[in-house]
Amino acid sequence: MKQVYEVDVWITNTGDLRPEMLTENDFSGWVPSSRRVDFSDMGWTKLGPARVELELDLNGLNQRQVEALQAEKRNVMAEAEVKLNRIEEKIQRLLCLPLEVS
Repeated sequence: MKQVYEVDVWITNTGDLRPEMLTENDFSGWVPSSRRVDFSDMGWTKLGPARVELELDLNGLNQRQVEALQAEKRNVMAEAEVKLNRIEEKIQRLLCLPLEVS
């Protein structure tokens, strides 16, 4: 699935922007933004409009989301198991304490 966006491109004056970066494929100091956003009050310089094309691979998207949720579930269960073990340890220690009766 291909999506095309028209955006403005801004650069910061605090970045490490070199003139040759404007002609190379190094976009690390550039920030695309909505056309409604103005960063000039924050020290940014507007380079101008840009056309951004995104090619999204949506095949298997649901499967990847399911796999991510399953991984998150495993992590949550592991964290819960650790917490349950700590609680059980505390219970067992309390049960092992000698009870003083007067």
